[in-house]
Amino acid sequence: MADKYDVHIAQKMSGNVSIREIFRYTQPSEDEVHNYSEMLFGKS
Repeated sequence: MADKYDVHIAQKMSGNVSIREIFRYTQPSEDEVHNYSEMLFGKS
């Protein structure tokens, strides 16, 4: 939910009071990290 829409929507829907709780469970995948690294720093 947080990745597809917005972290604040995920927070509202889950009922968590703290945004820190949402970030605890929303981590980028290894592929996402790799792809962003390539976009920022070129092919590795």
